[in-house]
Amino acid sequence: MPYLLHVNRHARFLVSDDDIGAQRQAIVDALRRGGDFVTFPRDGREPVEVLVTTATSITIERLPSPDAPSDGPTTADSAPADYGVVDDL
Repeated sequence: MPYLLHVNRHARFLVSDDDIGAQRQAIVDALRRGGDFVTFPRDGREPVEVLVTTATSITIERLPSPDAPSDGPTTADSAPADYGVVDDL
């Protein structure tokens, strides 16, 4: 299942199931150091580095698999229909 990371409610990054553990650990490590830059993937473009501090709000949302049956309509904030470019940077 893919994951959608929301950073400060302005940027969203799509992370694969294979990469979510390392991404989560990079965020936690940055926080333990008192803040640091964390690299986030960008669909079809170069990754972007975001300064992650204790003031940074990050939400990790598990998205349904594109092949999974739907339980109803999906909101625009939840899952892009094609899982395409999702960051706002």
